[in-house]
Amino acid sequence: MMLSATLHTGPIMVYYGQELGVKPNQAEGFQGNDGRTTIFDYWGVTELQNWINKGNFDTKKLSKEQKKLREFYGNTLIFAQENAAISDGEFHDLQYLNFYSEGYDSSKVYSYLRYTHEEILLFVYNFDLNNEINTKITLPKGVLEKMFGNVTQLKLKQVFEVKEKQKINLDKSQTDLINLKPNSFKIFEITKP
Repeated sequence: MMLSATLHTGPIMVYYGQELGVKPNQAEGFQGNDGRTTIFDYWGVTELQNWINKGNFDTKKLSKEQKKLREFYGNTLIFAQENAAISDGEFHDLQYLNFYSEGYDSSKVYSYLRYTHEEILLFVYNFDLNNEINTKITLPKGVLEKMFGNVTQLKLKQVFEVKEKQKINLDKSQTDLINLKPNSFKIFEITKP
């Protein structure tokens, strides 16, 4: 089941129990073993019951990992709500530009831009559950020139979780290598140096 929380930023979709680490790896209710949580309210989801905690709705019965996961989802929702590039910005898919980029495996890596007239964000995901990926991301020169004019370099600043800096060389419209741990992502703000 998906729950939709509508913020002033628009709909945010989260699978039922996802923020508590529910691992739907068994048949529940009348469903088969389909990798989803049950759609029936009468079926008990232990992780959710621990969070409800007899109506207290607190984290006392959650594991350290579950508390960390809830904090991550909370931070994600706040980040999305506070960034106009996410809530109101344009979307530009980067898959078509990156089939031949160094280290880019389009079956494991996904990237896109979200931007307004004031801000441009680069999202890069590694969906490989086991392997770290080092990849370069090719960016659309037209979008960058529209945003920044004719400049030779731009700066990437990681804006969600760990902070690091990278530079974009606009001669090639390509980033330096970006390191992505297994099953992770990075969000960068692109600015002038």
